[in-house]
Amino acid sequence: MIALIPPFFYASVLVLVSLWLRPLLKDVDLLSAAARDFAADVRRPMQTATRTTALRELAATFDDMSSRIRGLMQGQRELTSAISHEIRTPLSRIRFALAVMSGRGGVASEIDAIEQDVKQIDQLVGTMLDYARLDHPDIKINWQRVPVDAWLDQIVQKTRTGHADLEFSVYAPAAHVQMDPYLMELALTNLIVNACRYARSRVAVRFTSADGSNRLIVDDDGPGIPDAGLDAVFKPFTRLDDSRSTKTGGYGLGLAIVARIAKRHGGRANAERSAEGGARIVIAWPDPPSPM
Repeated sequence: MIALIPPFFYASVLVLVSLWLRPLLKDVDLLSAAARDFAADVRRPMQTATRTTALRELAATFDDMSSRIRGLMQGQRELTSAISHEIRTPLSRIRFALAVMSGRGGVASEIDAIEQDVKQIDQLVGTMLDYARLDHPDIKINWQRVPVDAWLDQIVQKTRTGHADLEFSVYAPAAHVQMDPYLMELALTNLIVNACRYARSRVAVRFTSADGSNRLIVDDDGPGIPDAGLDAVFKPFTRLDDSRSTKTGGYGLGLAIVARIAKRHGGRANAERSAEGGARIVIAWPDPPSPM
């Protein structure tokens, strides 16, 4: 009988510890699941405080944090939309005034300068809206089978307008690829426009696919990107060389949009040194897990 006391004692301790840990583990699983759901869609409140027992105070803190984050992000989206609307309203009035003034003569050069400024502001507003939309949880990937060679050639021909001084090379196999053609066209257009800003004489656009992985590659023979800036270029409003950006234009949002579109496709965007001597930007994404 005495020999049974130690096993009985340890078994009792194990039972007591298990009973004590069970609500803790249950609460941890609940908080983990709620955090994952909130990360997938910030509009979905966590609301875990009333469903927990041992970790109720921690759950209440998480609920309050998620509510604040949701409010901040919603406010940011509303602010972006409001500012864009408010900016475009006076722009419309300026365009109308310019149309009236252009018929009077004597101020042609001033009108041209104002029109360029208006176009630049309008482009900035459009780019900001594109960037903000890609962060919205309702944006879903519209997977389609796209003939990549015809798709790529069409976009390059449309985007290269105004760059007759640059030599373009385009390569894509006669195959189909799974992508959202609208979003990927937005990404590729940004890449080509960015390459044209810095290229000296050549821009190369290629598509490759192997083992379920797709790569869209844009090379230029410009000054390239410093090694220290290869990751930073995908952050919004990043300009690695202020003087060069002032000369060539751009707002520092194009590559940030590219990175978001790549992420939406389950992939990523990378910056490298091009074989042309300039910059190489690569969008890599996998085929969807199931046939679309």
